[in-house]
Amino acid sequence: LQTKVFLMQKEFEDVEKCSDESSLLPSIQGVSDLMIDFVAGQEPKKQFYAQCPKYFKKLSDNLHSIREMATDLKRLVGKIDIDDLEDYPLDEDLQLIKRYFLITIRIIFKLLVSTIVDNIEHAHNEMVLRSNITHMANLLSSEYTSGDGFSSLNDAFISNSVVRVLLLVCLENKSDWTRCLSLRTLSLVCTTEETIQQFDINSGFEILRDIIVDSKRSEQETKEAISSLASITGPWQRSSESNFKDLKDYAEDYIEEVTKIVEKTESSQTMLICVAVLNNLSRLDSSSVYSLISHQSIFKISKAYEKQVKGEYTVFLLEQITSLILNMSANRKSHYHLTNK
Repeated sequence: LQTKVFLMQKEFEDVEKCSDESSLLPSIQGVSDLMIDFVAGQEPKKQFYAQCPKYFKKLSDNLHSIREMATDLKRLVGKIDIDDLEDYPLDEDLQLIKRYFLITIRIIFKLLVSTIVDNIEHAHNEMVLRSNITHMANLLSSEYTSGDGFSSLNDAFISNSVVRVLLLVCLENKSDWTRCLSLRTLSLVCTTEETIQQFDINSGFEILRDIIVDSKRSEQETKEAISSLASITGPWQRSSESNFKDLKDYAEDYIEEVTKIVEKTESSQTMLICVAVLNNLSRLDSSSVYSLISHQSIFKISKAYEKQVKGEYTVFLLEQITSLILNMSANRKSHYHLTNK
């Protein structure tokens, strides 16, 4: 469905950009046919959609409206002469259909994602739970999912509280393999202002803290939690600082535990994500500099780096270390510490 919707969006855009009047009318007819076919394709699925009364009536009404408008537009275009194009508001009709189509697609995506979310929340066994989380991760990895295009699933993830559900798995599930899978999926879903806000509201930073400081957790689960934290707090995230309010409450714990892991790890990849977390914390919370100083994080990173076998992560690791030093140096009180460590 995402692929079809993506291609339909391209069809709308091609018509909007069309400057050749001789090909405009056939293009509009083509879009009208696509809309009629789309509605016909959804008809057999109404029985499934009916299971969600919250959206069903709106969806049924929209599908009916799209079919009526597309049929009328196709009939009108068939009667218009090229010389009389200016006398007909074809662009307005097309934009109205486009708007109804986008709203309808958003509803369908919400319905489909709600099925996966429901399967995760009420899974009868680990196999069902894991397969649905994996399916969610695959959707999040799709080239069509992110962004603001017609095929984006962001609205569906937000309205179905996907972040909250994945955090519950991290909190309550007894299988460390399943918790790792959920953490990995969280890294993929928390890429927008709204999803990071949901992560913060649902105690996401506290849950990650509890995993990272718990010595009984497996090395893999701890690594996944640190990786999620590095991703969610990354500088590429388009999120306001207000979404990181809870982060500051746990910065001290993060810095202490992550610095310990830097000292112990022999993996350059693990060291990279650890330094990335420390770097992100120093950027988001200026007071974290004092924790970095008290735990001698820079000194321990330097020592660990000297022992590392230089490989594919070396350049990225040096970039993170340099950025961390830069962020710390903004605080004058760190200068003596940095020059001596």
